Amino acid sequence: MLLLLTVILTATGCNENKEKEKDAFVGGQVVNPTSNNVIILKDNVPLDTIPLDKRKRFSYTVKNAETGLYVFKHNPHSQTFFLQPGDSLLIRANSIDFDESLHFSGTGSEKNNLLIQTFLETENNIDLVLSYYKITPEEFKTKTDSIKCQQLDLLKHSDRKNKFSKEFLEFAEKSILYDSYDLKERYTYMVNKYYKKFSRQMPADFHGYRKEVNFNDGMLQTCTNYIRFIENYLINMAMAECAVANKDHNDCYDLYDHGNITSRINIIDTLTNLPLVKEHFYSKFGALGIIMAKERQEIVNILDLLKEKSYPEEMLEKMVQTGNLQLAYLPGMNVTDITILNTSGEEKKYSQITSKPSIIFLWSIYSPQNHKKNHRKMAELRKRYPEIDFIGVNIDTGEYDKWISTIGESGYEKKYEFQLNYNLEKDIFQNYLNKSLFIDKNNVVVTGDAFIHSPDFESRIVEFLNQ
Repeated sequence: MLLLLTVILTATGCNENKEKEKDAFVGGQVVNPTSNNVIILKDNVPLDTIPLDKRKRFSYTVKNAETGLYVFKHNPHSQTFFLQPGDSLLIRANSIDFDESLHFSGTGSEKNNLLIQTFLETENNIDLVLSYYKITPEEFKTKTDSIKCQQLDLLKHSDRKNKFSKEFLEFAEKSILYDSYDLKERYTYMVNKYYKKFSRQMPADFHGYRKEVNFNDGMLQTCTNYIRFIENYLINMAMAECAVANKDHNDCYDLYDHGNITSRINIIDTLTNLPLVKEHFYSKFGALGIIMAKERQEIVNILDLLKEKSYPEEMLEKMVQTGNLQLAYLPGMNVTDITILNTSGEEKKYSQITSKPSIIFLWSIYSPQNHKKNHRKMAELRKRYPEIDFIGVNIDTGEYDKWISTIGESGYEKKYEFQLNYNLEKDIFQNYLNKSLFIDKNNVVVTGDAFIHSPDFESRIVEFLNQ
C-alpha cells in the first residue's frame, strides 16, 4: 500500500512538472513608468494587461507558451522578445531611453540580450544608409555584407557558449539576413532618388536576395527587421511601377503621394498571404494616405480601397474617424469656432486665442521624448519668427492635472499650451504627433501636411509668411 501511494505521488509530481515545463514566466521592473501597467502580446493579440505594483514590478505566467516572438509593451514603448516553454525571464526597462535600457536576466535571457544588442546595432546601421548612399553600389554591398557576416559570427559564438534551441537559431539568423536585405532596399531608394548614376551601376547580384525572400514566413510576421524590409521593398516596387507608367518623376519618389500610397496597398495585397502582415500595412498606409490627403476625395479613395481589401470592420471605423479628423487639416477649412481648453480649464474658441498667423502641433504626455523634441524645435522657431504663434495642443483629453503637471515639469510656456476638449480614440491622434497645421490670421487652414522635422519645414514657414 505504501509502495502504491509512493508511485501515485511520484507520477502526480511528474505530471505537474511536465505541465510547468509547458509554461513560461515573464516578470520584471519598469523604472520611470509612463503608465501603471505592461501588456504582453503574441501575434499582435494581447495575452494580458499586467499591473505594476508599488515597486513598479510585474509578473506573469504564459500558460502553454508557444515558442516564438512576443511583444512587451509599456505605452508608448514596445519591444519584442523570444520566449520558449520553460523560460523564466526577467525584464528591466527604463522609460527614458527605453530600448537602450532593456536588460534581460533569468532562464532565456542570453538569447534576448543578444537580440536587443543586434536590434540596437541595426538602428545604428540604418543611420549609416544616410551617410553611405553616396558611395557606389559595389562599395555599399561590401559594407552591408560585412555587417551581416559580423552579426552571424556573433550568433555562432553565442550559440557555442549558450547552446541555443534550433527554433531560436533559425529565427535569429533570418532576422539578421532581413536586416541586411532591408539596408539594400533603403540604399536602392536613396540612389534612385538622389544619385541616379549609381542606380545604373548596380551589380547583377545586388538584389539577388529577392529570389530567396519568403513573404509568407509566419515565424517572422511580427519581427521588426522582416516588416521593415517588406516596407522598403514595397517602396521600391511602387517606385518601379510608377517609372514604368511614365508618370511624373518627382511623384515616383514622393512617399506621401496619393498614387504611391495606394500602389503600396495594392502590392501588399498580392505579395503575402499572412493576415497580420497585410493588416499591418493596410493600417500603416491607410493612415498615411488619409493624414497626407490634400482633398476630401483622396480620403474617400483610401477608405474605399481598404473596404475592397476586406479590412476588418472595427479597424475601418478608426480609419473613418481619422478621415473625419483629417478634414480639419485640409486647406480652406475655417477653425474660428473650434474650441479648446486653456491651462486654466477655460473653453476658448480658436479666434480668441490668437490674431496672428499660427502653427499648431499636437503632443501627448505619454510620448515624452517626442513632445520634448517638438517643443524645443517650436521654441527655437518662436524666437526666429515672432510674427507667428506656435501653439501646442495636448491630446490627452480628460487628464487635465497630468497635462498641467507635465507643462510645469517641462518648463513650457502656459500661454502657448492648450488641450483638446472632445473625445476621439487617442491612438487616432498618434498619427499627428509630428504633423503641424499652418493657419492664417483669418483662422483658415493654409497647410496641413507639414512635418515638424522634415528638411523643408522652415522653408515652408517662410513660404507661409510670404503668402
